[in-house]
Amino acid sequence: MGTQEIKGADLKRLLEAFPLEARKRMATDLAALDRLVREELVRQFIVGEAKQQGWDKKPDVQLAMDRARDQALLQAYVNNLARPPASYPTDDEIKEAYEASRANLTVPAEYQLAQIYVSSPDNADKTVAANAQKKVTDVSARLQKTPADFAKIAKKAGPPVGTWAGCQRRSSSRKFASWSRA
Repeated sequence: MGTQEIKGADLKRLLEAFPLEARKRMATDLAALDRLVREELVRQFIVGEAKQQGWDKKPDVQLAMDRARDQALLQAYVNNLARPPASYPTDDEIKEAYEASRANLTVPAEYQLAQIYVSSPDNADKTVAANAQKKVTDVSARLQKTPADFAKIAKKAGPPVGTWAGCQRRSSSRKFASWSRA
């Protein structure tokens, strides 16, 4: 671009400013490297134009450049101070921290619960109560045999009566077939 050029050493220095992953990508992606070189040429051209017009001599621009340089120095210095040593943490420190926090790191078991309601009113005659008990036994046996077929077994057991919001707790004569699965 104009008289601007980028020498190999300048390109190497420019690339070293990028994180390792970006450098690896540019080593195999020539289009990305080409964009980088073009952007740098444009940047150098515009900086050259600004210097030719004396923008770098303006007091407010000099102050901004000084602050930017100081900020870059501050950032590099603080990053260096905050960087832990390469040997930290040791394998023993990691194991010790894990063992100390093990109880907080475990996830409690979760269960998905479902049940099939079989109605048997408190004042039902013996035949209705026996049929309800037979149905509970049958549904329970099928669930024990094939627990993965819960929805299919629930449909065959018959339609639910009412909703849980409308149910009231009564005596233990109600029959339930329940199954839980993790």
